[in-house]
Amino acid sequence: MTGRPLAWQYDGPPEDRLLAESALRWVVDPVSGADVITRGLVRTVVVDEGSVQVRVAPLPDAAVTAMLVEDLQAELFDHFHGGRRVVVTVASDPPRSRLARPHLRRVA
Repeated sequence: MTGRPLAWQYDGPPEDRLLAESALRWVVDPVSGADVITRGLVRTVVVDEGSVQVRVAPLPDAAVTAMLVEDLQAELFDHFHGGRRVVVTVASDPPRSRLARPHLRRVA
């Protein structure tokens, strides 16, 4: 994927957004070699006083998805210095793509 990464939603203190983004960029999809933000896998991040909650898209391979969840939990825990509970959930919808827009199909 080239160009700008797909947007992800953030809800929380502005000062924690860069910390969360830094943690997410450390986690790499082993199939594509891109970080999870660039890959478009991150859907939402919610940070509050007691927790960091991240929702990510599933990958076709459940084992790779499980590995990414573990990596995300570890990086977020480390970046927030263990001061918050980290919850990573997998969304039920597939990864988004700027190129996959079936409603904009070209008609011959």
